[in-house]
Amino acid sequence: MDTARLDRLQDVVLFRDLDLEALRMIAGACRETRLPPGRTIIEENTVGDSMWLILEGAVKVYKQDFYGGKEVITTLHEGDHFGELSLFDSAPRSAAVTTIKETVLLELRGEDLRALMDKDAALAKTIYEALIGELSNRLRESNEHLIYLVGKD
Repeated sequence: MDTARLDRLQDVVLFRDLDLEALRMIAGACRETRLPPGRTIIEENTVGDSMWLILEGAVKVYKQDFYGGKEVITTLHEGDHFGELSLFDSAPRSAAVTTIKETVLLELRGEDLRALMDKDAALAKTIYEALIGELSNRLRESNEHLIYLVGKD
């Protein structure tokens, strides 16, 4: 895998503290996919076991609203990633993801990542520490947002 793709992988919070050798192992476990516009990658409320890194293109992330419509949450572009929490749990996906133009993705399946982590304790430790840090940050942000919402009433 070329240096630019390794750099993109290192931008993923779970992999940012990995050395070059570990990044190469992760890269070797990824599969590249090119998808046309309008292709659904993730369905909301389905169980998944993959994360994706956008190499080219863009996707929309959306949820079904109370009335059955689709509410776009965000748009992700080159260098962004999604689905990483499904590598570690089997909870249903919280949103749907669809390509909005031709998109090239790297997919990393959970079983492939877990196999690498089983073989390399240092790799596993680094990834788990990054995961714990990221989840802690998300929880703090959610708490702040909740405090703001409660305070508005």
